[in-house]
Amino acid sequence: MPSPTGANGSSGDEVDHIDAEVFARCGTQRGLITLGQMRELGLSDGEIRSRIERGWLVRVEAKVFAVRSSPADWAQQVTAAVLAGGPDVLATQRSATRLWNLSGATSRRVEVVVPRGMRRRITTGRVVETTDLRASDAAVRHGIPVTALPRTLIDVGASVGPRLLAEMADDAVRRKLTTYDEILDRFVRLARRGRPGVARMRTLLGERLGVDLTANDFERMVLEIVADHGLPAPVCQHPVIIEGDKYFLDLAWPEHRRFVECDGWETHGTPQALVEDLERQNKLVLAGWVPLRFAYRTVKDRPGLVARQIRSALT
Repeated sequence: MPSPTGANGSSGDEVDHIDAEVFARCGTQRGLITLGQMRELGLSDGEIRSRIERGWLVRVEAKVFAVRSSPADWAQQVTAAVLAGGPDVLATQRSATRLWNLSGATSRRVEVVVPRGMRRRITTGRVVETTDLRASDAAVRHGIPVTALPRTLIDVGASVGPRLLAEMADDAVRRKLTTYDEILDRFVRLARRGRPGVARMRTLLGERLGVDLTANDFERMVLEIVADHGLPAPVCQHPVIIEGDKYFLDLAWPEHRRFVECDGWETHGTPQALVEDLERQNKLVLAGWVPLRFAYRTVKDRPGLVARQIRSALT
């Protein structure tokens, strides 16, 4: 990119150095750079406008630009949608299956997932909102932030038929990119009635693993352990109001002020989710509630340990 003296009086050498950094950043993002990134590198708004007017930068999203010589292909479109969304945004569903190069993944749709409530303006693709995006759901494929394979396969069940979903999942497992146990681990924390894709993945997991999955899979497993070991039956989704805020406890024994939380691969998702989770737990503890937290793998493989710890908590 030619580099005249900047609009703010920057010397030619300074601008040359900044443009070199712009090109370096674009090289890691399929020829793309955001307005915020250019400002961080030291370009003023006037210098940015000058480069746009001269055709050195081409706007592809509201705040995302491509260098003139970069290839405008599907991968760049997906990257632009992710960059336009900002932090915590991932390529998802059909875009994710193509990035993972799964068998039968031929769609050129651009789809990204964002945390619900964080309004993102994206013109190059479809935006999906979610309330349960966790740290374990994030991966990088070909330099593009994307949903991890277990999450990808669960979510894409909303967009593809059962035969194609099975083809994709079998391909991922055959190539050792994931396992059906890993998919099951994530499924039990995502599954809820009415969630897109859940019914098809529940059927597939039942066929591949021989398990009988219901709408409240994780809690059901703990309830079975409680019943098998003669423990008092808990209250499911027990509401607790503290300082005007209402919290729902997965499984609770109100008379003992004890409760069980069932955690997946990652107890927390984004840093904000971690903060909210810790604040919630601290409020419950200060109100006299004692938590027990179990991972799915513990519930599945060590039911005796789960029963002993619940019994100890209740006595």
